[in-house]
Amino acid sequence: MGPVLQYVLELIRRYHLDDRSGEVRNFLRFAERRPVSESIARAFLYRIQDLVTEQERRPNLLHRMPAFEEIYPHGPPEIVIGKCSENEDVPVGLSLAHACHLAIGGTTGFGKTVGMRRLIYAVAKYNRNHDRPIIVIILDRKLDYADLPEIFGPGWVHYDAHGALRIGLQTPLGVPPDVWIGQLATIFCARSGLIASWATMVNMIRWAIAVMNPKPDDRLLFPDFQLLLDLAEYLPNVYCTATVVRPASKLKPWEPARAYGATTLLVDSSEHRLTVNI
Repeated sequence: MGPVLQYVLELIRRYHLDDRSGEVRNFLRFAERRPVSESIARAFLYRIQDLVTEQERRPNLLHRMPAFEEIYPHGPPEIVIGKCSENEDVPVGLSLAHACHLAIGGTTGFGKTVGMRRLIYAVAKYNRNHDRPIIVIILDRKLDYADLPEIFGPGWVHYDAHGALRIGLQTPLGVPPDVWIGQLATIFCARSGLIASWATMVNMIRWAIAVMNPKPDDRLLFPDFQLLLDLAEYLPNVYCTATVVRPASKLKPWEPARAYGATTLLVDSSEHRLTVNI
């Protein structure tokens, strides 16, 4: 075995390239069956340079593509927005068995907005054929979604989470935020006759507070009364309560899951990188 071929095989082993490329797997099968000349090994070395560079720049800590069963242990998702580029048999989407929160983070220009718009269109299609429609609430800082009410009609409302919200319903002195959130939800649900939606209302208030307080301190900003009234109108039909999009620089992989029971998908993240074709 020549030195170039040895180097190629070492790169494949070090970066687990055979888990990421069918071409690499074919090369390994070829090398097992017959001798590989140094010229062929050198040509293949040039072909895998992009894969090596990508692995050095963004290491896949899993060392392999996650299996379908690992991502969706309870079956395929009801809403699909794309597929994994490394394994096109694995869809990317949402399972709606429980009300879910989804956080999408990534580098600027890597497709967060495209993915969210694809999700919104998929939700709109889903809602046309189901009795329990989904609500999607988006933190829209650059007005990337401001045109959607015109596309989908009056059932879609665009909120400005930073300009339109005001300090309101503030926590009384000495009352813990979680206790106050529960009391607010009880007031809203009791007055509107939506007692069965109490847990959903709590999750919505927590989501709004998380959006308004990216760096929480002793005094939290609470959503205003009108926003909660608007949200309460949709409570009987809520299935998927909220979707939050945040810049990758402000998103910690564990934060949404610990904060409000979120299902977290990080696109373009060294913690768990999935490249999605949309």
